[in-house]
Amino acid sequence: MADNQSIHKHKHKIMKKISLLFSALLFFEGLCDAQTSIRIIDLDEYPAQSVEFKDLGISFQRISQEQKSDTLWIDKNINSIFHVEYVIKALGSEMEMESDEYYGTISILQGQTILLKTDSIAMVGPIDYSAHYDKIVVPLVLYQSQDNLDTAIDLYLIDLQSRVSRKINEEPVFNSEYGCITKDGKFVIYGSFGKLYKYDIETGISQCVIDFDNPTLFIFKLTYENNALTIYSYNNYIEDALFPIQKRMIPNIVI
Repeated sequence: MADNQSIHKHKHKIMKKISLLFSALLFFEGLCDAQTSIRIIDLDEYPAQSVEFKDLGISFQRISQEQKSDTLWIDKNINSIFHVEYVIKALGSEMEMESDEYYGTISILQGQTILLKTDSIAMVGPIDYSAHYDKIVVPLVLYQSQDNLDTAIDLYLIDLQSRVSRKINEEPVFNSEYGCITKDGKFVIYGSFGKLYKYDIETGISQCVIDFDNPTLFIFKLTYENNALTIYSYNNYIEDALFPIQKRMIPNIVI
C-alpha cells in the first residue's frame, strides 16, 4: 500500500480528473457544435427491449479490500491485471455515509510483454477485442461520483501486432463505458455526453456522428453491423439504476 505522501499525490490526480470533467463537457459540446452533418436521434422513438446486466456478455474489473488484485483473460495469451494501489478513506456523517474508494494499477499483457500500464484507475470497463484485426479497446474509469454516478473514462486502443497503445480521446469520455471496433476495422465508436463519436484508427481523428440529445444517457455497450447501431443504455443512471438496461436497435446508420 502507498504511504500518506503517495496517497496525497494520488488524491491530487483524482481532483485533476474531476476538473477535467468540466473541460470535457465543453470540449465534446464544441466538437459536435462545430460540425453541421450531425444526425439527431431520440432514442425513445425506437422500441426498447429490457436486458439484464448479466446478459450483456461484458465484465468489469473492480478491486476492494477483500479483492486486492484481479486478473481477466482477454484471450489465451492476453490478460489484464488490476492491482490495488491505494485507498481513499470516506468521510462519514449522520446524514450521509460514503464508501472507501479503491484505486489501482492496470497492466495489459501479451505473454510477458506489457502492452499498457497506468495507475490511479478506479475500475476497468468492458474490453472489446477484435481477433480479426488484432486490436483491443480498453476503457479505464478514472473517476465515478458517489453522488450521481457520473463517470469519467479514458479509452485506449491497443494494436496487438505492433504492440503499440494509444489513448483515443483528448478529454475524458463521460458516462459511457464501452468502445467498439467496427466490423471493417476502420473506426472505434463510443459515446460521451449523450452523443456518439467515431474515431478513425488510420488518421487518429474523432468525429461526432449522432446527437441523442440526452446528456444523462449512460451507455453500457454498443455494436455496429450492417448499418445498424445497437445501443444498451440507461436514459438516466440514477433514476434507472434499479431497472433492466434498455436495448435499442437503430437502422440506417452510416458511420
